[in-house]
Amino acid sequence: MSGPASDIETFLAALVAIERAWDLLDKADPAQADILEAARLGAASAQVLTRAAALLSGDTDRAHALLEQAVMLDAPPAPAQLALSRSFRARGDAIAASRWLRGAMMRARPDAALLLELAAIQSDNAARIVDAALAFPCRDAITAADAARALLAFGKRKEARIAATTAFEAGARDGDFLALYSDLLAELGLHDDPPLPPGPLGMPHWWRVATLCANGRLAAAVDRDRLVEQARHGRPARIGSRAIIWRVSSRPGLPNVPRFRDPIGRWRGPVPVVSPTQMARQAAGARGDGLVRQMRHVWFGQSLDSVPTDALTAS
Repeated sequence: MSGPASDIETFLAALVAIERAWDLLDKADPAQADILEAARLGAASAQVLTRAAALLSGDTDRAHALLEQAVMLDAPPAPAQLALSRSFRARGDAIAASRWLRGAMMRARPDAALLLELAAIQSDNAARIVDAALAFPCRDAITAADAARALLAFGKRKEARIAATTAFEAGARDGDFLALYSDLLAELGLHDDPPLPPGPLGMPHWWRVATLCANGRLAAAVDRDRLVEQARHGRPARIGSRAIIWRVSSRPGLPNVPRFRDPIGRWRGPVPVVSPTQMARQAAGARGDGLVRQMRHVWFGQSLDSVPTDALTAS
């Protein structure tokens, strides 16, 4: 027989109940039975009780009782508790930070990002909290991405990968974050639990992340203004010793967009294009493995591991 629920299990169960309450209240025209069930499930949330009371406008006695129940919770508003939690965390007080963050989540709609932030504070319970976060929507990509960084710093690589996937799906595209996420995805053992989302055009998810990451690194590594100025004066622009033509659009109203010649598309200009393997290694250095693998797969139909080292050096 299982023992009593732990503190974290009780808290997570309460959050799940609050989210179920919101699902009932979010119906287009909730029945009174659904409203009352939501009030029961979300009895620890003043927001749920207030919303339920508003929907019970035709039953003033019950609505009033729910509002009295809500104000008896007598707690600071969620934004204040969240700010205080982060202040305690900055001071190194993880216990107080965890307590106030939990309070904020009980008084606002549950969110995966805040649960991931809690996992980074309560690292001993990180696996359990991150797993629970998968059941909630993520409305704050920046907080989720910060949580992934913090989890990785604690050595929680699996939890960091899940947090990073959540952040990416919520829209996180910061260059440093993409580098962290791409590096995590280089570990094949982190792909399956839970499985990665599908990638574009039938390609694996890591391909999309590696491409975005490498594009960001390439852009950061190149002096765009200098190359565009060279192109304006008719001089070929180069990265290192490898010639890469940059063309400037002459059509009115269009921005000056540098373009690489595509080795499987149309050729632009007379200078031989750098190979994808060399370009990835130049632009991203030792951390460009993800892009190299993607290019080999898309352009040559090969797994990087199947290509001899001397062939890669020459390509």
